Amino acid sequence: MFFHVSVIDYLAQSCIFRQYYPSRMRFLYLLCCIVLLPLVLFAQTNAGETLQKLQHAQSDSQAINLYKSLIRHYSVDKPDSSAYYAQQGIQYATRKNFPVGEARIVAQLAIIDVNQGRMEIAEKRAQYALDIFRKYNDALGVADMTSNLGAINGTKGNFEPATRYMMAALKIQDSLKDYHGIMISCSNLGSMYIEHEDLVNATKYLDRGAEASRHTPLIDQSISLYNTIGVLKIMKGDTLAGLETFQHDLELSDKPGFIASHSECYLYLGNFYEDKNDAEKATMYFKEGLNIATKAHMPEMQANILLELAKLSSEKDPKVAMGFLDQAKVICDSTGNRAFLVNVLGIMADVHKKQGNYAAALAEVEQQQKLTYDLFSLNKTKEITSISEAYQFETNQRIRQLETLSRHNEYQRNVIIGIAAIIIIFLLILLYFYRKTRLLNKQLVISEQELKELNSTKDKLFSVIGHDLRGPIARIPAIIDIYEDELTTDEEKKYLLDTLREHTKASLETFDKLLYWGQLLVNGIRLHQTKIKPKGYIKENIDLKKIKAAEKNITITDNTPDNIFVYADYAHFDFIIRNLLANALKYTNKNGHVTISADAASQPGHTIFAVKDDGVGISKSTMQKLFTLVNSNEGTSSEKGNGIGLMLCKEFAVKNGGDIWAESEEGKGATFYFSVKNAE
Repeated sequence: MFFHVSVIDYLAQSCIFRQYYPSRMRFLYLLCCIVLLPLVLFAQTNAGETLQKLQHAQSDSQAINLYKSLIRHYSVDKPDSSAYYAQQGIQYATRKNFPVGEARIVAQLAIIDVNQGRMEIAEKRAQYALDIFRKYNDALGVADMTSNLGAINGTKGNFEPATRYMMAALKIQDSLKDYHGIMISCSNLGSMYIEHEDLVNATKYLDRGAEASRHTPLIDQSISLYNTIGVLKIMKGDTLAGLETFQHDLELSDKPGFIASHSECYLYLGNFYEDKNDAEKATMYFKEGLNIATKAHMPEMQANILLELAKLSSEKDPKVAMGFLDQAKVICDSTGNRAFLVNVLGIMADVHKKQGNYAAALAEVEQQQKLTYDLFSLNKTKEITSISEAYQFETNQRIRQLETLSRHNEYQRNVIIGIAAIIIIFLLILLYFYRKTRLLNKQLVISEQELKELNSTKDKLFSVIGHDLRGPIARIPAIIDIYEDELTTDEEKKYLLDTLREHTKASLETFDKLLYWGQLLVNGIRLHQTKIKPKGYIKENIDLKKIKAAEKNITITDNTPDNIFVYADYAHFDFIIRNLLANALKYTNKNGHVTISADAASQPGHTIFAVKDDGVGISKSTMQKLFTLVNSNEGTSSEKGNGIGLMLCKEFAVKNGGDIWAESEEGKGATFYFSVKNAE
């Protein structure tokens, strides 16, 4: 949010300066009147649409920006509405505890104050906004407000503080790499140094501004900067280079969205050729600029160009000049720009004199003098109003400080109430734990009973494991002794080796399950879930059980799809498949059939695997305690079991986000199901 020189603002006074400054300074005062005047771009927004967006603002920053749009929209035609929305914006920021938002609204009001000539209140507002931005470390806001304070001081004619402010802003913008801000600050500094005819410093800052502009999109301020560089070239005596700059800027601005700067370029070129006494080219450029300003409804620009055309034609064709002046006068009346009307009346008086119409000239002069007196009185009124508004602003500031102090006192009171509430809550918590302790004492007896049951389960578990491990291991020395006996035949040795192999496998399987169970008791189940392809693990386990299946002539069929993926711990998945397949083979009769399948459609987010056999089935009494620690039944070929496997399968299935269950009728086989989460 920057103040920037506007050609429309300074053209209103350009004719006055031409009375006192040589021809080479004409372009300077087309660029800069006094020091810096603000550029306020009033957005052509739809107020109704903006209000609708305000009702659905998704953040405090968005709401504040919409309030700023409404303030700008109404600031010219409906200042009361503009002030209303400014007050609404400040109240919103205060209610939301958003001081930076309040500062942004106040900064917007400062721009409007400058545009309307209320410099004192503008400086107060800008300083207030700057203090807030500093307090909340908003570096960009600090840079903007520092730059704006420089522009305000420049407008008041305070060159030294204006320069100091702008250089401080430039330093912050450099640290932020804010190229747009750097471009504006350097353009403003260059313009001020041009005004003071310090062409060395003017060149330094305008060159920096041009370099920064290469890092930003082309905007109207970029073209204004380039036109300022053209003025500097002319002041250095390089008239041709200045002309080439203006012509290049004219081509550069000949595109949608650059109407203001495009008409400004025509004005620069017209004045250039007017200085060169080339009335024909000057008139051509002025008329082109007038056509653009008329189509774009830019009354201030129209009035200025009409004034230039009137001056050009006043010598050769006073009647045509008077026509241009009449049009300019109508525009001044419609816009209420009385300062510009003073200039129009003065030129009209000169034209009447040249025509010998002294009575009309005298009437114009009298009207000009009356209007000048009225403007003087109005400016004095503005000064008084500005001082009054500054006092009111300081009063409002003090009121807000008192409100802040009141909120602080209210906060302290709330803290005391909060502490009292905490003490009450603490006492209630003590009462709660006292009652809970009594309940825990009652539950202690129940827990002791449960502990006895757990110890009993533990003893039973170790008894089962000890029996199942000791039996196979105890037989191994006897088998080896018989094997080494010289009387043992080769056929008997083969049988003994097969028996030894079975005992060894049984012992390893029991050790395996014991290891898993021990880890579960000591460390809990540790998960390492990843995306896995079940088909590979199922095939691998089928291959491992081929010999066992062949011994009983059991057919194993794998119907699982090849293209499914699940999210699970691969070791847990492998353990479940291995145990369910082993159990199916164990309880299936010779020449039986085992089928493994998978269903990814029945349960959303999960795949259900099934291991089905046509074996002996499971009794109802066993089904009720199937996944608990019980001694398992013998298999169809007297295979032994210890019940640990299904218990661990249950633990692993649940831990991986699924479940396990079984369906069976005694004598008709059994189907074990377990579910696993799908991989995304």
